[in-house]
Amino acid sequence: MDEHTTHIELLLDDAVVSGLRIFHRDMRIGSAAVTFGGIGWVETDEAFRKRGFARRTLEEAQRYCTEMGFDVAVLFGIEDFYERWGYAPAIPGHTVDLQTTDLPESMHGLRAEGATGTHRNAIRDVYSALNRTRSCSAIRSEGVWPYVRPTEHTRGDVGLCGHFATEVLLNDAEDLRGYVSAVVDRDDDCLPVLEYGYTEGSVFAGLAALIGRMARERSRDRVAIEAPPDEPFIEYLRGYGCSVLTTYQRTGSGMLRIISLEPLVTKLCPELTKRLRRSPLADWGGDVVLETDMGNVGLSIRDRQVTVASDRAGLAHTVAIPQNKLVQAITGFRDVATLALDEDVHCPPEALDVVRALFPTGHPYMWWDDRF
Repeated sequence: MDEHTTHIELLLDDAVVSGLRIFHRDMRIGSAAVTFGGIGWVETDEAFRKRGFARRTLEEAQRYCTEMGFDVAVLFGIEDFYERWGYAPAIPGHTVDLQTTDLPESMHGLRAEGATGTHRNAIRDVYSALNRTRSCSAIRSEGVWPYVRPTEHTRGDVGLCGHFATEVLLNDAEDLRGYVSAVVDRDDDCLPVLEYGYTEGSVFAGLAALIGRMARERSRDRVAIEAPPDEPFIEYLRGYGCSVLTTYQRTGSGMLRIISLEPLVTKLCPELTKRLRRSPLADWGGDVVLETDMGNVGLSIRDRQVTVASDRAGLAHTVAIPQNKLVQAITGFRDVATLALDEDVHCPPEALDVVRALFPTGHPYMWWDDRF
């Protein structure tokens, strides 16, 4: 194990037949920071498949995540496989499609150049400012995000693999005002943009022009931006004409499971308090217990404050919900009211509104550069 990645391997006669990696990371749930183990590079040698080896490595991964005290585990996986270990889809996919000819050409006094290591910290700072309350966005620190892609970089460990280019927007004082990262070697007519950032809304026109220029230089007729639809730049692009596709997966893709229930909820309490105070139920008082298949945790709501209940006796409202559905509510992937329609979920009607205020729906998202 190094500081941020653990390799788990299954050996047969001293040969590795199955393995995976666990990335030690932090991410946001609203404004709260939680720890997660990112499960990636899951692979079993083709000659040894269907013999239970992947199951054993994943069970060891779960044991390890529990031992390390991670709050949740995250993976981007294939369909109809990871549910047996308690994972559930919790990060939807978003694609914004535009015609290159509709994008502007003028960068409004800004200039573009290929990103280098000298732009690393500025890009990270821009990213952190834009994603400070984005649920499921990874927290990038010096230790776990020590790079910015050079002008061109090959990466094949994510679904949209290929040759990447990152360009930055600079003003006359050489200050970074925005950046764009895109896949540049696809064979079709589309330029996939996997990440962008900006310092303020006045940069939007220049950012749109940079994306258009990157597409034109590569003779791409279309641009597909992978980004959540409530992101302000995406809302700005409506003026150029675009289509937005959001996909809520039944299985596979961005999946989570809870590892440490009470520590997770304890870390969420300051964020839950903010949500309560922003809602019409700010003055609601009472107690709620979340009853899951991995244990229970109580919430005490008093004086516009949410805390973990130290004494669960006599809690008035019990919400029975499996952890794989609770995690969907926590990220905002599914609405508590519709979850309560499922046979294995029960939420007392008198507590439904306050639980929805604590766990509202949203657009959880993890940018491609942080996936594994």
